[in-house]
Amino acid sequence: MKKLISFLMAVSLLASYSPLCSYADETETTDLYALASLLGADTDYLNIVNYKHGDDRPVPMQVFRDYLKKCSAIEACYAPLEIFSDSLMGGSCVGISLLEVLTHNGVIKPSDIQAGVETLSEITYNEEVDKVITGYQCSQGYTYFDYYEKFIMTSNSYEQQTDLLLETAEKSMKDNKYFWLVIRAENFSHAVCGIGVADGEWER
Repeated sequence: MKKLISFLMAVSLLASYSPLCSYADETETTDLYALASLLGADTDYLNIVNYKHGDDRPVPMQVFRDYLKKCSAIEACYAPLEIFSDSLMGGSCVGISLLEVLTHNGVIKPSDIQAGVETLSEITYNEEVDKVITGYQCSQGYTYFDYYEKFIMTSNSYEQQTDLLLETAEKSMKDNKYFWLVIRAENFSHAVCGIGVADGEWER
């Protein structure tokens, strides 16, 4: 069975360990880490420990204003503050993963997030960096974002979604691109930055 290699940013958010997370047996991780390193995992990550908005980390008001400016008329009328808040309280996996994909794929540069840096791993947390991450995080509050996710889920069976994921991973790896995906469970979902695919066995 194919095994998806993703560096799950939740790991680097919760602890200052390596941001790479694989689902391999302990004895197999050496080769996976080497492959992940070859694909850019050593530098293509934001390393901000315990990043989450809450009482100790208020949301920049400018980010909410920017969010409102980009809302359609319908979105602006339909509880935008509640939707914006829900997007943020779920963590920051969407914003961080999107930034990793976009920077690796050359859409934006790490220096667009913080002046003077050449890689994402060099970025240090400050208010301006928070605004960028939060801005991308709240993109999931837009209707088109939600519709696209639901379209993929409802128009493809579980098996088709799995095949599509592996096809995307293989093509992205061939083109030296990263891809964005969401892992869903019954009461949990987590956005990650996919970096490739390799052969191996799944293990819980």
